Amino acid sequence: MKPYFAYILISLCACSASDGGEDSGTLDTEDPEQNPACAPDGLPSGLPVGNIQCEAGICTVEEGLFWRGQAEGDADACPLHQTELDSFQIDRAETTKGEYDLCVTDGACEPTPLECEPIYYPWEENSKHLPIVCVSHGQATAYCDWAGGRLPTEAEWEKAARGVEAATYPWGERAPLCEDANFRFVSWYCNEGIVRVGSYPETVSPFGLLDTLGNVWEWTADFYDASWYEDADRVNPAGPEQCSLSIGGERGECTHRVIRGGGFNSTEQNTRAGARSVAEPDRFDVNLGFRCAYD
Repeated sequence: MKPYFAYILISLCACSASDGGEDSGTLDTEDPEQNPACAPDGLPSGLPVGNIQCEAGICTVEEGLFWRGQAEGDADACPLHQTELDSFQIDRAETTKGEYDLCVTDGACEPTPLECEPIYYPWEENSKHLPIVCVSHGQATAYCDWAGGRLPTEAEWEKAARGVEAATYPWGERAPLCEDANFRFVSWYCNEGIVRVGSYPETVSPFGLLDTLGNVWEWTADFYDASWYEDADRVNPAGPEQCSLSIGGERGECTHRVIRGGGFNSTEQNTRAGARSVAEPDRFDVNLGFRCAYD
């Protein structure tokens, strides 16, 4: 069993007016709808803007531009920039244990490690409604293939989770409380484990997704590169081909995958919709799951 992530500490970025090119400007820090840092002119509002179109547990995210990244904060999520995506669909909720077990029964998915699973799955009927955890990137990919989908790209996950106007949290800028999501304050937990998917129906994302903040981290399709937001394609980015785990480091073979959203034991700093994290693809943990996307 590999019970913990090898988290990588990211330094804070210090954006300058030149980060956005000739059209850059300085934010009005007195305006609560603007992020308190430098960013390009035509700034996002930080409001949870999107269009909820969900049916049979799948939400449609319409094509178009959205604001991605951060104007200040984690260096690997700088700079704030606009990215254009084609329309796609994505699961409204994280994949559950009951859904994953059907794939195992069908022979298309591998069982989760026995030494990991019982910790957070009480042997009762309600366990089928908990998010599947203890799955590697390969296991998550196999399930989505079986379900007729794929893992979302990092850009797709971010747009679906925060909307088009760079909301810090699915509902906007207000910091989360335990009635909003399953996460951890500095010294105590809202819950000391995962909870049933959809336990927070009032705090959906701007595109209708549940639990994009906390409960379990979610695998994405992309490899992780710490400087990727500086260089990523601005139209349908599919992730880097050369990677470094540190800002400014020499790029080489890509070895780690991006995870997003935070888990029940993540603080609000790591559950922000724009925050990025990383895990080795064969990693499994009691707070790591996924949801699928569809073309």
